[in-house]
Amino acid sequence: MTYYAGASPRTPSIKQIRVIYESLTKGTTEGTAKGLTKGRAKGTDNNAIIKITKVRGGMLISILNYEKYQEPKNYERQDNKPPKKTHEGQGERPHEGQSEKFTKSQTRAHLISKQEEYKKNKEIYKYISPQLIDFVGDFIFHIHDQKGNLGPDITKSFIENSFNTVLSLIRIDGFDFDYIHKVIRFAGKDKFWKENLLSLATLRTKSKSNQLKKFINIANKYESQKLKKGGINGQNYSKNDTRTPIIEKRLPEYE
Repeated sequence: MTYYAGASPRTPSIKQIRVIYESLTKGTTEGTAKGLTKGRAKGTDNNAIIKITKVRGGMLISILNYEKYQEPKNYERQDNKPPKKTHEGQGERPHEGQSEKFTKSQTRAHLISKQEEYKKNKEIYKYISPQLIDFVGDFIFHIHDQKGNLGPDITKSFIENSFNTVLSLIRIDGFDFDYIHKVIRFAGKDKFWKENLLSLATLRTKSKSNQLKKFINIANKYESQKLKKGGINGQNYSKNDTRTPIIEKRLPEYE
């Protein structure tokens, strides 16, 4: 059981899984947060969210109080308190990264702040360049200009996931920044990929059809097009790429 936090895979421990299970079947109290760390949950059956019944060949999971959890007023706000007022008399701004949408200047400022954060880690920082920051920001707003509300919401988490994914393509997968830039520019002109690549954060997601990462599928089509045009350097990345992850060139920002 693995999930991703940005570009980093995380696997919960048996204790954490047990805590989640007990939290759902027994309910939770204020002590559960500590229980997650120590591997135990506190609660009573009165607060249970699900009920598990053993049946032949498996188990039956029933959601308790389903109508309660589906009532918008119950899941939109849990503390039953009215929104705090600002000095302008408006409701409190949503927590940054959850629903607050960023402008282009705010996006660039946040990406630069992420670069500053990575200064403490030289092994990662060496892969970050101003061109990489421009590329990520410009692609995000290129899609926004093209798709409008049909595109992804530009939130803090979306920006960070996009940035970390491209960084992982360079640092972990071994692709040069200039090559990534060329492949993504190709995708923006390709009839299929310009409609199916709306987020850089999905570039390392594996396809269900061939188990290859999205970026590799785009790169393979890019290379096949080069061969059709008489190129001699076509490559196929169906297997693991073992090139040294060094950025040799810098390209102008995404257009």
